[in-house]
Amino acid sequence: MVDFHSHFLFDMDDGAKDIEMSLAMLNMSTKQGVTTIVSTPHYYPDAAKPHVAAAARDENIEQLIAYAKQENIKIPEIKRGFEVRVKTHLYEVEDFSELCIENTKTILLELPLKEWTEELLDVVEFVKTEKKLDVVIAHFERYVDRIPNELILRLLEMRPYIQINAGSLVKRDKLEFICELFRNGMAHVIGSDAHNMSSRCSLMDIGYAYIRRNLGQEYIDKIEANAKKLLNL
Repeated sequence: MVDFHSHFLFDMDDGAKDIEMSLAMLNMSTKQGVTTIVSTPHYYPDAAKPHVAAAARDENIEQLIAYAKQENIKIPEIKRGFEVRVKTHLYEVEDFSELCIENTKTILLELPLKEWTEELLDVVEFVKTEKKLDVVIAHFERYVDRIPNELILRLLEMRPYIQINAGSLVKRDKLEFICELFRNGMAHVIGSDAHNMSSRCSLMDIGYAYIRRNLGQEYIDKIEANAKKLLNL
């Protein structure tokens, strides 16, 4: 089981508040069956250079792995990445390697929850076509009720990979819509988008169970195959 989107790193963004919570979140993921987890702290291209943000993230991960070993707590394999906010400042980034998930050409992009513009979608297209990266759109299901259909359709015409939050599968108003995305080959990977141990905890096991029950094991197999492909596993 691959968790493609999580904010378990401490003191990086609005995720885990301290290293103890980070370890608790990872331990929860392990118990849910997660074997690989992508660290995706928010990255804002107008706030820091990629190498500066990457250095802070990597130091955080090293501390966390050392702490897990000290406490003898098993955690999933961690892949280093970011949740990159789509802004026009991305045009100024020369080297995207530090914004991609480690050892891949895969990048997780987050759009705002409202006020999409054609200019922002031009940035997504630039990252995908000009930089030749495998673009994954974070928590796509959160946009569809808020964004004009013509902008949603333009994004989908770019044929990005789509990441769905596991927690959204427990919402009745989202479940059938998400299932249709998977049936039509328009959704590809699952992430917890976990931020803490309470209000925004990981529901990866429940999300997988919902997919297995409503769509069948073949779709779990597809999700895992997509994750392995995007992460070079």
